[in-house]
Amino acid sequence: MSSQKINHFEFLKKLIVGDEKIGGVLLIWGESGSGKTSFMVRVCKDALKIGKKVLFFDVEGNIKPEDLAEMKKFDNFTYCLHITDINEIVRTIETDLKRDNYDLICFDSIGLAVMSTYVEEANKFQVFQRRANLMSLLTRYALLKGAIVIVSDQPTLEGELGKGRYTYYAKEKWFFKKISASPTATIISVLVTTSRRFGANTNLATIKIDNSGVHIAWKVKV
Repeated sequence: MSSQKINHFEFLKKLIVGDEKIGGVLLIWGESGSGKTSFMVRVCKDALKIGKKVLFFDVEGNIKPEDLAEMKKFDNFTYCLHITDINEIVRTIETDLKRDNYDLICFDSIGLAVMSTYVEEANKFQVFQRRANLMSLLTRYALLKGAIVIVSDQPTLEGELGKGRYTYYAKEKWFFKKISASPTATIISVLVTTSRRFGANTNLATIKIDNSGVHIAWKVKV
């Protein structure tokens, strides 16, 4: 399905919740450079273009300056940069969510926030408990407000914690696998880890990132 003919925010929302009037949480994970941030930025741009209110929590600071400048032109875009302490993140999100109603929330990435806090925190278990609390907070907001929440994570954390103890709040978990990379383009495959609608390892989409932008070709229908 052509990347140019559809609005990827609307398509993604139908993939996650169908025609239900509720929201949902999507957790995406993969190696560094596997297109997670680029995917979220593309979805954000499409949401902004149709008047949706977007909150982007940029823990890693990975958004390209030109993409950030484009999104900041919209009054319905809120941007939080490079807060790495998970306790401060929870407080900031609680404040933002009380103040505004968002249609799309992107969090990039929860893995860096956890590991940054883990180094400083004496009680290591509490760090992961706060991670679970953060996911619970985002999930409650999605369900109550009808918002879509996209959270990115790192493969090491998902491998260790993905058995369900800390990530079970996300009913949708997709793996971003880099297929090829060249000086002109990077190709990524999006595969199902967990989904309400699709079986494990279903190929949901192919993403091509080149000088002209981010092109998402969906392999499934809604």
